[in-house]
Amino acid sequence: MSAPQTRNIQTQNEPQDIPIKLLDGNFTEQDIEWLERWGEKLVKGNVKMSQLRKFFAELKRIQADFDRLKNRIVFLNPQLAYAAGRKKELEDLRKALQPLILDIKGDKVRFDNFVHVFEVIIAYHKLYSEDD
Repeated sequence: MSAPQTRNIQTQNEPQDIPIKLLDGNFTEQDIEWLERWGEKLVKGNVKMSQLRKFFAELKRIQADFDRLKNRIVFLNPQLAYAAGRKKELEDLRKALQPLILDIKGDKVRFDNFVHVFEVIIAYHKLYSEDD
């Protein structure tokens, strides 16, 4: 599995940055494999699904009524910062998602693709975790 080109990849096996190009919706099998590593990394860091669920629920709320709630996108980074403050193992994910959140810029298609990124991560988190 080779990693997609990103800015700060430190090791080939450890996921770091998530490519901003994913906001354009051009997902490849390599991208999915890269996001799978994020799900696995969160499980190894003992991150529970409940710790991801609140953020995911907010994404789905915004997505359901985007025109009315798109102004809440600006609060996604602080929400991740709070979660990372409570669970240090979320800090790398916060750093990886922050540039994507900033690059959404109120665009519905880019936001929907961001939701897809997070859905892939939590799907693989569920696969690798023993949570119910």
